[in-house]
Amino acid sequence: MKIIDKIQKELQNKLPGEAAHVDVIPTSRPISSKALKQAEYYRESGVALILVENQKELQCILMKRSIHPGNPHSGQVALPGGKIEDNDKDLEATARRETIEEIGIKLDTNSLIGKLTPIYIPVSKFKVQPFVYHYKGDLDFKLDPLEVDEVFLFDIKLLKKENVIKRKEILLSEGYRQKSVPYFDICNETVWGATAMILAEFRQLLLRT
Repeated sequence: MKIIDKIQKELQNKLPGEAAHVDVIPTSRPISSKALKQAEYYRESGVALILVENQKELQCILMKRSIHPGNPHSGQVALPGGKIEDNDKDLEATARRETIEEIGIKLDTNSLIGKLTPIYIPVSKFKVQPFVYHYKGDLDFKLDPLEVDEVFLFDIKLLKKENVIKRKEILLSEGYRQKSVPYFDICNETVWGATAMILAEFRQLLLRT
């Protein structure tokens, strides 16, 4: 698929970076590099942005996290991934391990086509490295019910639409509401926060293809 070749080429060029994140950062949140400098402590994690070919369309996998009271990311739409463990060779290995644990999709190093700009999440103190994969296997999802409530795919052409980024009031896990939060409206799901920042950079990359 030619679009995959174009995406891979753009991933090797200068990335859109934090300038793309600004499109979807909530007003109360600083850019990642500034917030990271102020952080006394953070943990590292790797996530997988997985592209799959489906009926001549290129789609991306998203999942909805299970609800756990007290977890700031409970119930949110996310990319598969999580924190690095001692047995992980590196963050890329973390992204692959977490993907098979959470949604049952086994990635290999040959499916890796690049990575995006890392982001920092102040509320959970995670520095997140997104990796981009082109997956060619069967989509036989096996969800970890403790981590994942559901999984869905969307056509990446959706990200190129002018009105894909919207704003609304969002109820946060802490129990208070934040007004005018930017988000992606994808498959009738509200995709915001860290996942939206990753998709915003990927969107800018797509607009260059």
